[in-house]
Amino acid sequence: ELLTLIHENNPHSDNVIVGELTAAQQREMIEKILLASHKKLTDKQYQLILQKENASNPLYLQVLCEELILCGQYGIDGSMLDRMISNFPDILENLLSCVLSRIEEDMHDHCRQISLLSPSKSNITGSSMVERAMCFLACSRHGLEEEALQKLIHPGWEFGNKLPEALWA
Repeated sequence: ELLTLIHENNPHSDNVIVGELTAAQQREMIEKILLASHKKLTDKQYQLILQKENASNPLYLQVLCEELILCGQYGIDGSMLDRMISNFPDILENLLSCVLSRIEEDMHDHCRQISLLSPSKSNITGSSMVERAMCFLACSRHGLEEEALQKLIHPGWEFGNKLPEALWA
């Protein structure tokens, strides 16, 4: 349904249907994404990922790898990373929900660290900012420029008229 709607609104758009990946393609995709950030997994860790229900979905693998790059603890024995991979949901929608929750928590922690969550602005939380960003993006017809989104998420910050770069990064 969504693909039909997109094509109706823009009949000249090129659509590429990407099918399920084979196990070899999955492993190659994971290796290439992680290698770009100088990260590597053990064979056991690859198997943990390949056992996921949506591992054949390229978007699932992309999101999972980005989370590993951002949050993974690549220690000597890799046990923390094993647990992290095991705890990732098997389904793309649930994985995306976890990513949004992590972003909300990160945003809230950053706000608290740089003292932007003052008692007078107690309604401002990481969760509310992420929710606002997602709503603005969902309502925008052609996306939003980065600076416009920074201003819309919370206009009138104590330290300027847009979300500080330290939070945005």
